[in-house]
Amino acid sequence: GQGLECDMAFQASRALFEQRSNETPGAPATKKAGDSKSGVHVLALDPNSKRPCALSCIAVSHDGRFFAYCPQTSKVLVSEYKDGEFRLVKELAQHDQLVTSIEFAPSSYNLLTCSQDRNAYVWDFGKDNEWNPTLVHLRIHRAATYCKWSWDGKKFAVCSGQKCISVCYYEEENNWWVSKLIEDFDSTVSCVCWHKSNTYLAAGSMDGAVRLFTAAVKGVDDKPTQLFGPDVSFKKIGQMICKIETNSWVHDICFSPTFDSIAFVTHDSSISFLPIQEGVIPQQEQLERIRCSGLPHLRMMFLSHNRVLAAGHDCNPTVYAKEGKGWVEKKKLDQATEIVSESSSSARGAAFKKFESSSSLGNDANGGSKGTTVTTVHHTCITGLASCSSWYNGNTCTKVVSVGMDGKLKFWDLASLEDSFSKMSL
Repeated sequence: GQGLECDMAFQASRALFEQRSNETPGAPATKKAGDSKSGVHVLALDPNSKRPCALSCIAVSHDGRFFAYCPQTSKVLVSEYKDGEFRLVKELAQHDQLVTSIEFAPSSYNLLTCSQDRNAYVWDFGKDNEWNPTLVHLRIHRAATYCKWSWDGKKFAVCSGQKCISVCYYEEENNWWVSKLIEDFDSTVSCVCWHKSNTYLAAGSMDGAVRLFTAAVKGVDDKPTQLFGPDVSFKKIGQMICKIETNSWVHDICFSPTFDSIAFVTHDSSISFLPIQEGVIPQQEQLERIRCSGLPHLRMMFLSHNRVLAAGHDCNPTVYAKEGKGWVEKKKLDQATEIVSESSSSARGAAFKKFESSSSLGNDANGGSKGTTVTTVHHTCITGLASCSSWYNGNTCTKVVSVGMDGKLKFWDLASLEDSFSKMSL
C-alpha cells in the first residue's frame, strides 16, 4: 500500500512537470487561465509553479477602469481593465507584510491600503499617471486589518488588532495624514462602515459585538446632524451610541443604500439586520438574524435597499431579500452541483487527478480514480466582493466582481440574472 502510494505520487509529480514544461513562462494570466466570455479571469500567476495566486482582497475604481488586488503577499497589483482583458500597470511594494485591505477613493484613483506591518498608505494618483505613497500615522502597534474611506473622501477608518479604530484625516499644515483613536473594544476590530453623513461609523469586532460610534472631526466635517437624538454628544470622537451583541466574530458590515439599516455577517453562519430610525438609538431587541444554509460568509454588500449579496467559505455568492417585514435567503448566484468523474484511462492519469485534487481542493483521495467536484466558479473561499459607482443604476447595483483563494476573478452581471431569478427584482 505505501509503495503504491509513493509510486502514484511520483507519477503525478512527473505528469505535472511535463504539463508545465510545455507552458510559456511569463504568459499573461488572462490568456492562460481566463475566459472573458464567461467573465472569469486569473489575475496573477505564481512565477515558480505557474498556478493562480490566491487573492486576499480586491478594489475597483469609481469608473471601473482600475482594479487593485493583493496576491496574498505584501504587494498590491493594479491592473487596467479594457476590452474584456486585464493589463498590469503598476506594482505597489511599500508594505513589508501581508496586505489585508484595499480601497479606492470614492471619486478619484487615489488608493488606500493597510497591512499586517501596522502601516497604512494613501497612494496619490498624480499627473504622471503614477501612484505615490504617503505614510499614515496610525498610532498602532498591532496589525491593521481593514480600511474604509468616508463617503466624501476626506477621512478614512483603519481597523486593527490593537482593539481600536484609527480615524484618519489630512492635516494640510503638516502635509500628512494623522489619526484619532476609537478604543472602546475588547478584541480585534475586523470591519467598519460609514454613514452617509460621514460623522457616524459602525464597526464589527472579534469580541462578538457590533458598535455604533460618533466620528466627527472638528475642522474637517460640517456640523453633525443629531441622527440618534439630542443625547448623543459630539464633544469627543468615538462616543459609543450602542452595542449590539452577536455572540460570534463579525466578518463584514455595511449600511444600506438608503441608510435605514445595518447588515453584518458573522462566523456562526448568520447574517443579521439592524433597522436605523431617525431620533432612536438602535436596541438589541430590534436585531433580525437569519441562519445561512451554507458555510459562513466573509464579505457582503447591499445590491439595493432590499437585496444583499454575501459570499465566503461557501464558495457561492448568495442573495438575501427583504420580503414583507423580514429578510430571507433568496438564491445563490452560482448553482452548485456535484458530479462524479469518470474512471481515468490510465493509472498515470488517475494518479495525476488524485494528486491535483488533494493538493488544490483538499479532496479526500480515497476511492481510487473517482472523486467529487464542485462545479461552482470558485472552488475555494471567496475573499472579496467589489463594485463601483459606474455599475449602479440609482441605488441598485448591476454588476459585482468576486475574488477567491483559487485566484479567480468573476464578473457577475446582475441585470442578466434577472430572468433566471424570476422573483428577484434588482
